[in-house]
Amino acid sequence: ISHVAVTTCLLVFGAMITTWICDKISEAG
Repeated sequence: ISHVAVTTCLLVFGAMITTWICDKISEAG
């Protein structure tokens, strides 16, 4: 796996987690 692929996966995963957390906060609020 290339370094670029790893970085891309981390960015996508991070974005998904951030969106999920924001959704949870919105539901709680």
